Amino acid sequence: MIFLALLIVGAGALRLPEDKPVDYSGYKTLRVALESEGLKELVKLMVETEVISIMDEGLGEQIDILVSPLEHPGVKGNLDGANAKYQVLSHDVGADIEEERLEILQAVPGVFDFRNYYAVKYQHSHLDALVSRHPDKAETFSIGTSYEGRDMKVIRISNDLANAD
Repeated sequence: MIFLALLIVGAGALRLPEDKPVDYSGYKTLRVALESEGLKELVKLMVETEVISIMDEGLGEQIDILVSPLEHPGVKGNLDGANAKYQVLSHDVGADIEEERLEILQAVPGVFDFRNYYAVKYQHSHLDALVSRHPDKAETFSIGTSYEGRDMKVIRISNDLANAD
């Protein structure tokens, strides 16, 4: 009986979560000026309690944070209560992601994208197509072969191909 219970628990532990993309619809990004130690502590507390996520902390005395639609009213109230200076960088991160995805699809003719796996011959074909559209700025070449013996083709993009290294 104990073995069966361990087997059931063990099988549950080995199950992987479904690999679903995160939906950022309604999420906001805010840039917050960290003008006081109290405000820095408030942001630290919100990160530790997983109310916000830090997007970029390399901005000196300001920080970019990601806020879910559920948490936004509370975060806004906390920031306003602390007299924090902040600006909304994105009102809907999900919509921004979708807009960028559509722009990328329009910028690259055909169906090739970088979110899916394509066989090597299709990847090489895509690189060759890019070079044929911009022969003055792009070239492909091999950097060797993979352990499976396949050519590892790369693309060089430059305003001065003759002197590009």
